[in-house]
Amino acid sequence: MMAKESPETAQIWLELIGQILYAFINAILLDKTNPMTVLETIISTYKADQGASLFSVSATTLNNDLTSYPKHDADRLLSSQVDQIEGKLRKEGLWSRDIMVAIDPSDIIYRGKYHNQYTPWGYCGQKDTYRRGFKEIMHYVNPGALIAASTQASVITPLRCDRDLPLWIAQCQGLIQEERSRGTTVRLFEGDREFYSALGFAFSRYGLWNPNVVLTDNPRFLVPMKMGESTEIKWAFLLNPKSPIVEETEISLDFYQEKFLESVLAKLPANQKGTKHLVPTASVAVFDAYPNRHTQQTMEWANVQAKTIELKLTELTASLAEAEQDFCEYLEQIQQYKWKKGKRGSSTRKISPPTYIGKRRTVFKDLEEKNLYKKCCQIYDRIQEWQDRKTNLCKRLMFFMISLYEGDSIQGKEAEFTRLVKEYHERWAIENGFKAIKYQFYIKTNSRSACGRHARWIMSCMVYNAWHYWRLIRVAQNKKKTDPKWKPFDRSLNPPIRKKYERKFHPILSAQGYLVEELTSVLKKCIKILIQAL
Repeated sequence: MMAKESPETAQIWLELIGQILYAFINAILLDKTNPMTVLETIISTYKADQGASLFSVSATTLNNDLTSYPKHDADRLLSSQVDQIEGKLRKEGLWSRDIMVAIDPSDIIYRGKYHNQYTPWGYCGQKDTYRRGFKEIMHYVNPGALIAASTQASVITPLRCDRDLPLWIAQCQGLIQEERSRGTTVRLFEGDREFYSALGFAFSRYGLWNPNVVLTDNPRFLVPMKMGESTEIKWAFLLNPKSPIVEETEISLDFYQEKFLESVLAKLPANQKGTKHLVPTASVAVFDAYPNRHTQQTMEWANVQAKTIELKLTELTASLAEAEQDFCEYLEQIQQYKWKKGKRGSSTRKISPPTYIGKRRTVFKDLEEKNLYKKCCQIYDRIQEWQDRKTNLCKRLMFFMISLYEGDSIQGKEAEFTRLVKEYHERWAIENGFKAIKYQFYIKTNSRSACGRHARWIMSCMVYNAWHYWRLIRVAQNKKKTDPKWKPFDRSLNPPIRKKYERKFHPILSAQGYLVEELTSVLKKCIKILIQAL
């Protein structure tokens, strides 16, 4: 199945099979005993299943081992792996003192062996151990988009009002303190629209992520704005060339979140009615937030395109109104549009413009009516084409909200906020990471055991981290050979290696290539141990 992806991957698998056969034969010949005796022993041992279990582990054995694995030990192993990877990347100069963290909910550990299987519960025996909570998240740290933490949000208290802090806030606080103990400062938190919450902006504004450090050492909070989905708001912004790119705004704090901010609640302003508290923030507008080197455009270009589309739509709308009026006037002038309806006489045809809904008319009384009807439909179709251009242009415009520190202002910091927003497209590594874990690294199961599922998830995270470290080192070594002055970081929070470098090494840096290389080294050791044991 993996060989179907590309000819290069198929070639790697064929080379792997050849290496396994060579290593197997070589291990037998190097054995001091008679090679024929060793072969006869292997055949007699694995005769029952014809060698199917030669290098395999049964699903039952794997489930039993993973189910009995303690959850805290798995978390400790992941943390230890990140420490080792970070230390090696520091030696290579591939780790920055300032990093950004991307957070996102994950449901992969709740998926079964099949695509349509999904369970919100975890069981140990017949007892419920946890239920999936909102904001159960994964933390991705750059460079390399490593998984720094993956915590199951076990719902201990059934009611939200009984919690000391929301689950995702507590997990983010723990990650910041853990990274600081390693000597790394988190400068930016990135989340998707699920994390559009006043609580996160308030924690960044007053330094509640880590109260033990100064305010500016706490990370800023960056998420897309939900109101930016409105096409009319985006269109009004594009039509006005004087619209501010960076603007101060506020986000409302609901009553449930107020209890988590009792120490700073008096500092927050209230709305005009005095019913809700507001958290000051900064909104930033960006065109082409996910840039493509072939289609990326500026905000000035978008303003010109918006004016052109608006003028064309206004012109076509007026033309459509004239065409519909001509069509209706023609129907009023002629008198032959009568027909018998049952036995109660005739009725007059209702005069109205075309509706453009469903299948269009093909039968007309005369050629003039057909031409007028066709003209209306043609103008309507052109309006729809320009409306699609308008919609596509609005989709490329996004509004982001960034936290402000207490006493902070956007004056003189427009370039800084715009730069932080441009870093947001690096968060797409999360989506790619989910796909890689789900299809390449995760051992799927139908087990209801919470410990078994969590152990599988931690294993997949560790393999995913090892893959990132492996390709970072390889690409960095190649870049240093070709360009001795190459530096991984240049005043940016971006990871040092991007896909544009990795494409030159395909399929070596792919997930399949990494798994094949690791499998080759593991099987060679297993073959030697097997021959010695027999």
